[in-house]
Amino acid sequence: IKARQDVIGSISSDSMAKLKQDLQNEAKMKEFITKLIVQGLLMLLEDSVQVRCRECDAAVVTGCLGAAGAQYSEIVLKETGAKKTC
Repeated sequence: IKARQDVIGSISSDSMAKLKQDLQNEAKMKEFITKLIVQGLLMLLEDSVQVRCRECDAAVVTGCLGAAGAQYSEIVLKETGAKKTC
């Protein structure tokens, strides 16, 4: 069990380091945030959603909202045939 926990801890720390490194690139960060927003929208499937973020990330998140909304609409249309926008 100890060895398993050590491996899981190692994977977790390696993943965290890789994520921090990747998010230094602004293009990758925008893509990541857009995908997170789309994932949240797909989980909620609501007509109106409020996105909250840290104040220091507000400009980047605001810039991602349009693309996230478009991706969300595209996925819902493709999967269900329903036209849904946010």
